[in-house]
Amino acid sequence: MRTYQPFSLPTHGAIEFLAGLVMMLVPAALSFAAVPLLVCVLLGAVLAGSSLSLTAQRTTSIHAHTAFDTAFPLVTALAALALAAAGQTGAVVLLAAIVVVQAALGFTTRYVTAE
Repeated sequence: MRTYQPFSLPTHGAIEFLAGLVMMLVPAALSFAAVPLLVCVLLGAVLAGSSLSLTAQRTTSIHAHTAFDTAFPLVTALAALALAAAGQTGAVVLLAAIVVVQAALGFTTRYVTAE
């Protein structure tokens, strides 16, 4: 029987970085309208930028990133809700997928540093 190993912080950061890149590139590739494109690119830049702190030699506070991992899916879900009200289905699907990835990543990460 195989046991589950939670993600380390550098792995968590790498997955977040890829998710941030996806958030920035997919809207341009799918030709989203201006507002959904801007929202997705800004949220993707924030996600990719915060993930770099986990892959660096000297990480920022683990508590600060844990708070970010709690707040970011909520902000992204609110942005998806606002875009849904505006009828931007493609952006809503992308942001909802990112919310699911972020939530799953938050639940499957071991928030401790390797000393």
